[in-house]
Parts: sequence; structure tokens; C-alpha cells
Amino acid sequence: MAPAYNAMVGFVEEEVKKMMYELKLNKKFNEDRFMKTLKEYYNGYLFSEYGTERVYNSNMVLYFYNQILKLGKYPKNLMDENIKTDYKKLEDIAFNFKDDKTIEKILSGEKLTTKIVEKFNLEKMYNEKANFISLLYYFGMLTIEETIFDQYILKVPNYAVNTVYWDYFNHKLKKRINIDINNTDLTSAI
Repeated sequence: MAPAYNAMVGFVEEEVKKMMYELKLNKKFNEDRFMKTLKEYYNGYLFSEYGTERVYNSNMVLYFYNQILKLGKYPKNLMDENIKTDYKKLEDIAFNFKDDKTIEKILSGEKLTTKIVEKFNLEKMYNEKANFISLLYYFGMLTIEETIFDQYILKVPNYAVNTVYWDYFNHKLKKRINIDINNTDLTSAI
């Protein structure tokens, strides 16, 4: 969470643009649209409350560039399926906390306010909401939007995380509480 490490595991926007120019993709693709797509799908991470620049998911950016170089056009699937964490492990961790309300808040687009736990006490691990939210932050499923004193306001960082991970949790939560929602109209609209 130290500011010096904020951009260590991601790309800053300048680096993403530089790749576009080094690969000469700026000659084939509209830079504004290109960068807007990358920002929407892969950007948004802030790992330090003192970080000055949000970072892009480096794996996803490299996947995108690789697909464009192979295909000569935007890939149909902007998500690299290889980034999916072992869902079973993630599910076990999440549902051991028995905190469906927090998951529901995230799924409905709400931001969460909490302290970030830096050291976990295994004896109290599943008894404190801040532990659960902090784990989601450390997994990259939530990121810092802003801080107010020692409280962090966290949100889902980007479209990729929302669709890869949170759609999965939405499905599991519905299944767990036996909700079957007909979303055909919504799916068609999307």
C-alpha cells in the first residue's frame, strides 16, 4: 500500500499509449477510441491512498495488444479467460465470511467504506467485515476510490473485474438463496 509501489504491478496510461505507438497501432486505430476501450475494461486500480495515477491491469493490456497483433482488429472477447482465479477457492473464501449483504451491495454498484486490514488475525478472521472487504481489495476485486482519514471508499475497478468475478458471485449468490430472475430483456439491451 506504499505510494512507491502503487504502479508496480500495472501500467500507467503513458506506458499503455507508448506501447500503442511502438507497435504502430496508432496508424490503424483511432487513439481516443482505443484508449477509451482499454480504460473502461482494464484501468482503475489504485493500490495506495497516496497514489497519483490509476493503473491498468498489465495482464489484460498485454492480452489485448497480443490479440490485436494476431487478428489485426479488436478481439471479439476483450476478456482473457486465463485471468480467472480458481473460482472454487474464491467462493470458499467469500462465503466463509457469510456476508451476503456486502456482496449484494457490491453487486448493486454501491461503494464500501472500511479500514483496510494490513495484518490478519486468523482467530478472528471470519468475524470481522473489514477482513472480508480487505481480502477483496487485496485480490484486486475492489480498489480505492478515495480516502477520508483512515477510512477507504472502495469500488469495483473496471468492467473486466465486474464481468469476470462479480458476475460469478452474482450467479452463486442467486443460486444460494434460490433466486431465479428472468433477465432476458436486460441481456438483449446490453
